[in-house]
Amino acid sequence: MSNKQVVKQAMVFSQAELEQRQEVAKERIISGYYQEYSHTGGRWVFPAAAPTESFSNFEAFLDFVGEMAVKGIKRFPHESPWHSPTLWQVTYYKPDKDIAELIEQSNQEVEQAYRQEVEDFNQAQIDLLTEQLFEQEKRKQQKLIEEKEAKQLAAARVEAEKYVKSQLAAGAK
Repeated sequence: MSNKQVVKQAMVFSQAELEQRQEVAKERIISGYYQEYSHTGGRWVFPAAAPTESFSNFEAFLDFVGEMAVKGIKRFPHESPWHSPTLWQVTYYKPDKDIAELIEQSNQEVEQAYRQEVEDFNQAQIDLLTEQLFEQEKRKQQKLIEEKEAKQLAAARVEAEKYVKSQLAAGAK
């Protein structure tokens, strides 16, 4: 079985593909994602969430919730408010401006990575095709050499046979 690689059609940068990738990245920022680590498992990461706010009394907690409502900042839905008899915690989204900056930075990173992926893929295809064309030309040249040597060998054989026949003819006289 052959393990020959096949040259594929060149990858072309697609604005639609970029936008789809950016949308996926945006969703990861807004909703969070699970960050895996090779040795320690992983953890959930919520880029759009502000740090969890903790309060030691209920009135301060309510004041904070009221302030956030007035500012129009929504509670982060993936972290439920939590309380104990002496502690209240709640997580909100970061301000829209901060989230927009995260998304813009992510969009730039996604575009850069996608452009690099296209470039790397196409370079790999060039490298593969170069190697295949080189090997093909090498085999072609080797075949020409073998054919030339076969002709030379055949000519040498004819010459050798003539020589031996002439020796036999001379010895028979």
